[in-house]
Amino acid sequence: MTRALARGVRLDVGHGTASLSFAVAKRAISLGILPHTISSDIYCRNRINGPVHSLANVMSKFLAIGMSLPQVIACVTANAADSLSLKTKGRLQPGLGC
Repeated sequence: MTRALARGVRLDVGHGTASLSFAVAKRAISLGILPHTISSDIYCRNRINGPVHSLANVMSKFLAIGMSLPQVIACVTANAADSLSLKTKGRLQPGLGC
């Protein structure tokens, strides 16, 4: 994993219905391996019946397993925009459009 990260591989959490392991995520975070972006992979079934429900719910899970609020917010805003080369999106700064 560290070699992949050194090569520029970016990590996204696409929560999905059955693709998130709390044990693996917690261990990775404890080792300093953080996701670059957090997404929900939401669709009708995992939104209504869980386990995703909403992006806010997924964000709360990452707060609960050890990421800080600024880290989680960056993963769904600035880091996500940067991953798509949208340097003027995903941030609140004077002079940037909305």
